[in-house]
Amino acid sequence: ESMYKKAFDLAGIPAFDSVSAYQRAFNLERLKEYPAASDEYRNLLVSFPDTAQKAEIYFRIGVIAAYAAKDIDKAYEYFSKIKDEFPKTPYFLSSLYQSGLLHQWREELDQARENYDLLLKTAEAEGVAIQKNELALLARERLKEIEEKKEIKYGLRLFLEGTFKSGKESGPSSLSVDLTGRPAKGNIGKPVAFVV
Repeated sequence: ESMYKKAFDLAGIPAFDSVSAYQRAFNLERLKEYPAASDEYRNLLVSFPDTAQKAEIYFRIGVIAAYAAKDIDKAYEYFSKIKDEFPKTPYFLSSLYQSGLLHQWREELDQARENYDLLLKTAEAEGVAIQKNELALLARERLKEIEEKKEIKYGLRLFLEGTFKSGKESGPSSLSVDLTGRPAKGNIGKPVAFVV
């Protein structure tokens, strides 16, 4: 990061192409400097509005907004952009799951159900083996909780309570989340999946 900072201080945005700007934001995310990472991802979108990684960037900003900044409404905004603009990307199903989970956490069960149902419908239409796909299995599990009027699975509920217990404030009653960034480039032939 120090090299990126020096280059930026000396030459500004023109010193970066979209790949190096993305790498800088990703490095900040890996260093757990989430506000700075989110800012850099947003700067990248402004400087390179046609970047091929736009869906991934929206997803990363959404996850950082939800789980690091504890701003669920901002997370919805970015997950919705994926739903609207990138329905044919791997981030589409992940954003539906994340939106559904956050709605379920807020007890907005109709919206949660809508997201989970769309995830399953889309996965099936795309030929995803929904009996084996992790996101599809999780969506079914969340739908079953909603149908049976049960709480979210214990471990996941503890994570969400710890994350959102005191809202945007971070302190002893709030969990400090470790959002470990995945490799900037996935393995060839392996789908990218982001699951909480």
